[in-house]
Amino acid sequence: MNKIYVYFLLLCFPVRLLIAYLADKIQNTKYIYYYVFLTFFIGISFLYQYFKNYRKKGAFGQKIWWQNYRIIHAFNFIIYSILVMFSKKYKKHAHKFLYIDAFLGLLFFIHNHI
Repeated sequence: MNKIYVYFLLLCFPVRLLIAYLADKIQNTKYIYYYVFLTFFIGISFLYQYFKNYRKKGAFGQKIWWQNYRIIHAFNFIIYSILVMFSKKYKKHAHKFLYIDAFLGLLFFIHNHI
Protein backbone atom coordinates (compact mmCIF):
# COMPACT_ATOMS: atom_id res chain seq x y z
CA MET A 1 0.00 0.00 0.00
CA ASN A 2 1.25 3.45 -0.91
CA LYS A 3 2.43 5.44 2.11
CA ILE A 4 0.21 8.38 1.09
CA TYR A 5 -2.85 6.16 1.53
CA VAL A 6 -1.63 5.14 4.97
CA TYR A 7 -0.94 8.74 6.01
CA PHE A 8 -4.34 9.89 4.85
CA LEU A 9 -6.35 6.98 6.23
CA LEU A 10 -4.51 6.71 9.56
CA LEU A 11 -3.65 10.34 10.20
CA CYS A 12 -5.45 13.00 8.17
CA PHE A 13 -8.95 11.52 8.02
CA PRO A 14 -9.05 10.43 11.70
CA VAL A 15 -7.84 13.88 12.79
CA ARG A 16 -10.65 15.50 10.80
CA LEU A 17 -13.15 13.13 12.38
CA LEU A 18 -11.72 13.94 15.81
CA ILE A 19 -12.13 17.68 15.16
CA ALA A 20 -15.81 17.11 14.32
CA TYR A 21 -16.33 14.74 17.26
CA LEU A 22 -14.81 17.19 19.74
CA ALA A 23 -16.97 19.99 18.34
CA ASP A 24 -20.02 17.85 19.05
CA LYS A 25 -18.94 16.81 22.55
CA ILE A 26 -17.91 20.23 23.86
CA GLN A 27 -20.75 22.25 22.37
CA ASN A 28 -22.41 22.84 25.76
CA THR A 29 -19.28 23.50 27.76
CA LYS A 30 -17.31 26.62 28.61
CA TYR A 31 -14.56 25.46 26.22
CA ILE A 32 -16.64 25.82 23.06
CA TYR A 33 -15.54 29.40 22.45
CA TYR A 34 -11.87 28.44 22.60
CA TYR A 35 -12.62 25.70 20.12
CA VAL A 36 -14.45 28.14 17.85
CA PHE A 37 -11.39 30.36 17.89
CA LEU A 38 -9.29 27.37 16.79
CA THR A 39 -11.68 26.30 14.03
CA PHE A 40 -12.06 29.85 12.77
CA PHE A 41 -8.28 30.15 12.61
CA ILE A 42 -8.11 26.87 10.67
CA GLY A 43 -10.73 28.16 8.24
CA ILE A 44 -8.88 31.43 7.72
CA SER A 45 -5.62 29.54 7.18
CA PHE A 46 -7.31 27.43 4.50
CA LEU A 47 -8.47 30.65 2.81
CA TYR A 48 -5.00 32.13 3.05
CA GLN A 49 -3.42 29.01 1.53
CA TYR A 50 -6.06 28.94 -1.20
CA PHE A 51 -5.47 32.52 -2.30
CA LYS A 52 -1.73 32.65 -1.61
CA ASN A 53 -1.02 29.23 -3.17
CA TYR A 54 2.53 29.26 -1.86
CA ARG A 55 2.95 25.58 -0.96
CA LYS A 56 3.69 23.12 -3.73
CA LYS A 57 4.39 20.08 -1.55
CA GLY A 58 2.34 18.51 1.24
CA ALA A 59 3.47 17.56 4.74
CA PHE A 60 4.78 14.20 3.51
CA GLY A 61 6.50 15.50 0.37
CA GLN A 62 3.74 14.70 -2.11
CA LYS A 63 2.47 17.12 -4.75
CA ILE A 64 -0.50 19.13 -3.47
CA TRP A 65 -3.51 18.04 -5.49
CA TRP A 66 -6.09 19.46 -3.06
CA GLN A 67 -5.38 23.16 -3.66
CA ASN A 68 -8.78 23.78 -5.29
CA TYR A 69 -10.59 22.04 -2.42
CA ARG A 70 -9.14 24.30 0.26
CA ILE A 71 -11.87 26.86 -0.31
CA ILE A 72 -14.50 24.23 0.52
CA HIS A 73 -12.67 23.24 3.70
CA ALA A 74 -12.32 26.92 4.63
CA PHE A 75 -16.03 27.58 4.30
CA ASN A 76 -16.98 24.49 6.29
CA PHE A 77 -14.76 25.55 9.20
CA ILE A 78 -15.82 29.19 9.04
CA ILE A 79 -19.53 28.33 8.79
CA TYR A 80 -19.19 26.08 11.84
CA SER A 81 -17.51 28.89 13.77
CA ILE A 82 -20.08 31.50 12.79
CA LEU A 83 -23.04 29.26 13.64
CA VAL A 84 -21.67 28.47 17.08
CA MET A 85 -20.92 32.10 17.85
CA PHE A 86 -24.02 33.78 16.47
CA SER A 87 -26.87 31.31 16.10
CA LYS A 88 -28.73 29.87 19.06
CA LYS A 89 -31.09 28.01 16.74
CA TYR A 90 -28.42 26.19 14.67
CA LYS A 91 -25.60 26.01 17.21
CA LYS A 92 -26.39 22.42 18.18
CA HIS A 93 -26.14 21.29 14.55
CA ALA A 94 -23.05 23.29 13.57
CA HIS A 95 -20.63 20.41 14.18
CA LYS A 96 -22.21 18.60 11.21
CA PHE A 97 -20.32 20.96 8.89
CA LEU A 98 -17.09 19.53 10.28
CA TYR A 99 -18.28 15.95 9.75
CA ILE A 100 -19.27 16.90 6.20
CA ASP A 101 -15.82 18.40 5.74
CA ALA A 102 -14.11 15.19 6.91
CA PHE A 103 -16.13 13.02 4.56
CA LEU A 104 -15.69 15.44 1.66
CA GLY A 105 -11.95 15.16 2.25
CA LEU A 106 -12.28 11.38 2.04
CA LEU A 107 -14.31 11.63 -1.19
CA PHE A 108 -11.80 14.06 -2.72
CA PHE A 109 -8.96 11.73 -1.77
CA ILE A 110 -10.68 8.70 -3.30
CA HIS A 111 -11.57 10.64 -6.43
CA ASN A 112 -7.99 11.82 -6.89
CA HIS A 113 -6.34 8.46 -6.24
CA ILE A 114 -8.65 6.06 -8.06
